[in-house]
Amino acid sequence: MGKSVTEAHRELYHYTTGSGLQGIVASQQLRATSIAYLNDAEEHTGFFDRRLPHLLDEPIRTAVAEIASTQNGARQIEERGGSEKAVKVLNEDLVWRAPLNYVEAR
Repeated sequence: MGKSVTEAHRELYHYTTGSGLQGIVASQQLRATSIAYLNDAEEHTGFFDRRLPHLLDEPIRTAVAEIASTQNGARQIEERGGSEKAVKVLNEDLVWRAPLNYVEAR
């Protein structure tokens, strides 16, 4: 069985009014919509600029460590500036590409 929403997402932000919160609690439902319909660009750019790099950090570090666990992988990482640089470059590349992939998927 898959993870519950609270297990998969430790933080969830929802902007609403007091009456909106009452409706959420009373109905036990939280509805979501496509990011394309948001009226605040910061909700979109803030995710890609600040939140996504944080979310990607641990999986990228794990992947780089796995690559570095082989002799050939460790050599290639060191030739390119070391593990920290590899993590930084991969994170920046993935964050830069994410909005492009989102636009293409629409």
